[in-house]
Amino acid sequence: MSKPATLADMLMRELYRPDSLLPAMAARSAPEIRDAITTANRFVLDGEMSSFLADLASVPFHGNRQRHPEILDSLRHSARLPHRITWIELDGLRFNKRLVELGYSKTISGQDLTTEDIIPVWGFLLEEHPKLPTAIKVSEFALMDKGEVFPITPGFHWAYSTTDDPPPWHIDLSGGSIGAGLIGYYTPCAGIVYTRPLQDEDKVQVKAGGTVFTTHRLAIETTGVLRYMFAFLATLGDVPTITSQIAAKGGFVARGRYRKYLDHTVIRLSIPHRTSREKLARKLIVAARRKGHMVMGHWRVLSHLAERDLCQPGTHLWAVVDDQHGKCGICGVKRTRIDEYHRGDDSLGFVVHSYHITHPKDAPAP
Repeated sequence: MSKPATLADMLMRELYRPDSLLPAMAARSAPEIRDAITTANRFVLDGEMSSFLADLASVPFHGNRQRHPEILDSLRHSARLPHRITWIELDGLRFNKRLVELGYSKTISGQDLTTEDIIPVWGFLLEEHPKLPTAIKVSEFALMDKGEVFPITPGFHWAYSTTDDPPPWHIDLSGGSIGAGLIGYYTPCAGIVYTRPLQDEDKVQVKAGGTVFTTHRLAIETTGVLRYMFAFLATLGDVPTITSQIAAKGGFVARGRYRKYLDHTVIRLSIPHRTSREKLARKLIVAARRKGHMVMGHWRVLSHLAERDLCQPGTHLWAVVDDQHGKCGICGVKRTRIDEYHRGDDSLGFVVHSYHITHPKDAPAP
């Protein structure tokens, strides 16, 4: 059995172990996680690119705090996935070292990053909602220095929408500020989705920006994850890089079969040594924010107009009022149609987002 090359490979091997605790920690079955990782487009950032991601996610927020929510929202709008399931793996040591160099040495709750257990290898599994490609959930996995592989966010994941509508999951809005790592950033379009009730041993009170709320203790240790993902995805096509398609070699035996390791794409930063990374990061983020793009048509649920307690996401019984409006027959909430519209400056480039709609093989014909 050869040595696995990536965290994704280590996860796959762990998920075939019959006594693995990883599925229970992740609150998902082993086959479900294996299928997601196998299906994903897999990106592995080298050390330099992992370090530069810290610049992308931090430098644009060195200025006026009042503009931080606006900057982050513009990146969120562009943070669509290159594939409906995407795996991003980075060098946690290099990333964290650069964060500290840039002055981001504390979490949103004031904890010192240099005293936390630093994650050597960090993996992010990003998945579109099966019916709404603008809604994305983010699960985190880690390889620690002892060789242990486990989900960092047991019992919850992050979620966001690339439109100005809430994602179709019940999200904890206070968690949005933790995911963003920015005090005062509260939006119904990003937050934490709990997959099981918070246990007493996991609860922690956080005071941020004058607000006190309760969340999962591990959410604090991964402060800023959503901001990192927004910055990476919004600039993915513009960062000067060299990409290499790696055909994985080797594999392992599990449950009587030989399992091959997974192919992946390595992303290497390609800039001259004298280039100011901070200036480059600022330039890339400004360009990403202003590029022209179409915002796909969607339904906006007007939650504040609900007549009773809101239905669970995906369970509304919509009655048509007219072509542009609807009303739920259960909770009375209304929705309105937002037609496709243009946003941004085309002279700086135009971002095209394509979506692939698939159906199960055994689905009945329409």
